Amino acid sequence: RCINIDIIRKDRQQIDQVLNYWFGQASPDGSQKTLWMIASSSVELLEQVDSDIADKFRSLIWDLSSSSIASNDSENADAGKLQRWTQDVEIFGWQGKVAAIIALDQLSRHIHRHDKGAQSSSHIPEQRLLDNIAYNVSRQLQTHHEKELSTGVIPIPMRIFAIMPLRHAATVSDYSIVQNDIESSALLHEEMDRMIRRFRKATNRRMAELQDKARREGKLGIQTDDADVDEKKQACEVAGNKQFDDDQILECSYFEADLSTANGHAIVKTIRNFLKNVKILDTMDQKAYKSKEGTTNMNASTAIVSLS
Repeated sequence: RCINIDIIRKDRQQIDQVLNYWFGQASPDGSQKTLWMIASSSVELLEQVDSDIADKFRSLIWDLSSSSIASNDSENADAGKLQRWTQDVEIFGWQGKVAAIIALDQLSRHIHRHDKGAQSSSHIPEQRLLDNIAYNVSRQLQTHHEKELSTGVIPIPMRIFAIMPLRHAATVSDYSIVQNDIESSALLHEEMDRMIRRFRKATNRRMAELQDKARREGKLGIQTDDADVDEKKQACEVAGNKQFDDDQILECSYFEADLSTANGHAIVKTIRNFLKNVKILDTMDQKAYKSKEGTTNMNASTAIVSLS
């Protein structure tokens, strides 16, 4: 087949523009408030977003809806756009389908709200027609990109909006499909959460090992940038080769603690019983104390145990 590079380049730019606009401006929580589900009380923001979407995507939605009828015009960048985005998988992958769904099912609703009551010849097709096209593309995505959906290659926010046309169809059978997809997404999210927790645990453990090694070698807090080496060496010489302060030896900053109830704590009791059993600490001499006159009894012993 004959491939027009300029048409492909324009298609790729438009697909990226749709996806970046809908998913790339903020985190899901941020987008929920400022784009996806703007509160009806935020009238100014609603009008601003609707106007912005109308300016940026009106002509694209016209092209996608009008090209729902196959076209053989390979020299027209707008003819057959929907077919290219949804059928040329080797070129546009799943991204073409998701972008088409977002444009026809989501952006179109903003434009219709923006145009409501206005007299204009540039109104996009009615929502019912656009919903039907988006529905068909959504079913194509579910059928032809099941692997990308089930493995998380398609991010969950995109996956949710890609199945939204079935929710808008509002039938029992369609809602059943949506429910199954939600459960599948939830399971995938749980797997990703476990992956993040494993990665965090391994990273924190390795970080602790590196910090412990740095403490033993007296290098904690020393940067390795070449520009700072001489300055660091000079500072160490001034400090008598002491490369880190006492606070850095501790795993947390020093603070005054109330130890008045420490002797009754389960850990303290356990340690005492252990030291007693191994004959390290005499049961009659487990802590230092002061006489009535306030002087310290020097015959008493003190055990220091590190729990790190």
